[in-house]
Amino acid sequence: MSNFKIASRYAHALYLRTSETGQEEAVANDMKALSALSHENREFLAFLKSPVISKEAKSTALDRIFKDFHANSKEIFQLALNKNREMMLPEIAAAYLGEFNQLKGIVEATVTAATDLDSNALNTIQAFVMKQTGAKNVELILKKDPSIIGGVIIRFKDRIYDTSIHNQINKLKKELNIA
Repeated sequence: MSNFKIASRYAHALYLRTSETGQEEAVANDMKALSALSHENREFLAFLKSPVISKEAKSTALDRIFKDFHANSKEIFQLALNKNREMMLPEIAAAYLGEFNQLKGIVEATVTAATDLDSNALNTIQAFVMKQTGAKNVELILKKDPSIIGGVIIRFKDRIYDTSIHNQINKLKKELNIA
């Protein structure tokens, strides 16, 4: 079975458990923190994947790292650990957030800009994504990349809207057969 399927099953079970008690939001916040830690810290991923570190040591470390997390989040961590699937925790978190967002009508959009965007521009982008997807709410993930020179790149679901100056220059080069 693929890792995606396994992670989705764990995430779905977690979502069902949290929806019974109304704790979906609290656990979603936990999963966001886990995802952020996984993306920002390679040592954490190496720790999860290491076959040398014992289950007991991993359990203790996870309890310390995530001491403020909701009990349901900690339970899924322990279940994954007991089934030797702790290396899949970032995928489980991503699958949970995907299910949570879908059921709550939330769309995540990644916005890449050369400089910081003002609130007016962010509101316009949110409205654009809401109109394109029919979402109730849009969560923007902001990234800065000076190499795009100007404009923005908006990624959500399976769509990319690239209005960057860098992209426009590349298109112009192709049209003029310079590239």
